[in-house]
Amino acid sequence: MPPFEWYLQWGGVLFVGAVVVIGVLLYRLKIRHRTGIPAGHAAPATDATVAGEPVTRDEDLEPAQ
Repeated sequence: MPPFEWYLQWGGVLFVGAVVVIGVLLYRLKIRHRTGIPAGHAAPATDATVAGEPVTRDEDLEPAQ
């Protein structure tokens, strides 16, 4: 029966907004700094990958016969 209380009209919007704000804050303050590959799961680095050079070069490939 109108007029409805404000929390009945805006409760859904406020809930979704609160979940989004909490999620963004959680990501920005905590989760963002934990992303990446754990050391135990990473491929072993070689000198070429550490230096930023390509691992396979054209002169390393054998010509097709």
